[in-house]
Amino acid sequence: MNRSPRVLVLAVQTPFSEGGAERHVRRLTQELRARGIESDLVTMPLIERERFDLIRSAAAWRTLDLTEVGGRPVDAVIATRFPSYAARHDNKVVWLIHQYRQVYDQLGTPYSDFTSSAEDRRTRETIERIDRVGLTEARKVFANSENVASRLSRFNGLESQPLYHPPPLVGRYREGPLGDYALTVGRLDSWKRPDLPLSALAHAPSARLVVVGRGPEEARSGMSVASRRSCEREGSRPTSSRCR
Repeated sequence: MNRSPRVLVLAVQTPFSEGGAERHVRRLTQELRARGIESDLVTMPLIERERFDLIRSAAAWRTLDLTEVGGRPVDAVIATRFPSYAARHDNKVVWLIHQYRQVYDQLGTPYSDFTSSAEDRRTRETIERIDRVGLTEARKVFANSENVASRLSRFNGLESQPLYHPPPLVGRYREGPLGDYALTVGRLDSWKRPDLPLSALAHAPSARLVVVGRGPEEARSGMSVASRRSCEREGSRPTSSRCR
């Protein structure tokens, strides 16, 4: 090959939302370019207004012809979240961020609204088939953590190799003295369970917690009450993110 390899990173973008998955695929694309690989990021939104929207989204990825784009051949694709790995390519690699967890480990929990109805059952079965076909035709499947690999093995019987990506600030971390508080960092969405560290304060009345993150749960009354109570134990002033 007398040219740089061309690779497309395939990602699912939720409009008006930004999280670790979005940063992950952008950083992956940047790192490929830094290593002399001609790469670009291809995204499509995952629509979830009704159950069949999930299948439509997978079909949209499936119908893409990514062997060449604009008359230029594509040597490989790297798929990430559901349903981007439904895309077809002879040299497809999957770096699995996560599947559609509402039909797997979150089923039967407050984080999934899937029921035992006929429509929901058909949707779950179809998503399982999409995962099985899309993942088994990949040349290699990586998972971004041991947990993701374990879920894939447990629910789909598919093996993957955990591949941890470096943190965004790699090389800038340093050791130092311990502080006097516990720190939790993450997007404040309910399925991320940001209430867990707050609930733990009830078992450690002298502990101090700092919460860093934004999201729809930030203004939720339950979190505000928990934060206020933990702050009142310290005699300090509560804010949306920490006790001072």
